Amino acid sequence: KSWDYWIHLKDYPSAYAIIQRNKNQKVSDENMAKACQWLTKESVKSLDSVKGIRLSVVVVECRHVRPIKGDKIGRVTYHHPREMLITV
Repeated sequence: KSWDYWIHLKDYPSAYAIIQRNKNQKVSDENMAKACQWLTKESVKSLDSVKGIRLSVVVVECRHVRPIKGDKIGRVTYHHPREMLITV
């Protein structure tokens, strides 16, 4: 849905996750941080290589995420991002 949240590691090749929510539902910073931690652990192949590094996670409502036409890699553009710093 367009009001769900799309999260992805910024400037790092990784998977993305969708946080489903109701239209006017607020997601607490604590729950958002837990989801970002989970995404980081699932996306990074070797946690030892990035241990202690702070990674930036982009949080955007799905309605602001658009795929790049013709891109075979699956890259997207997004607007109105919120960033969270996660220490691995």
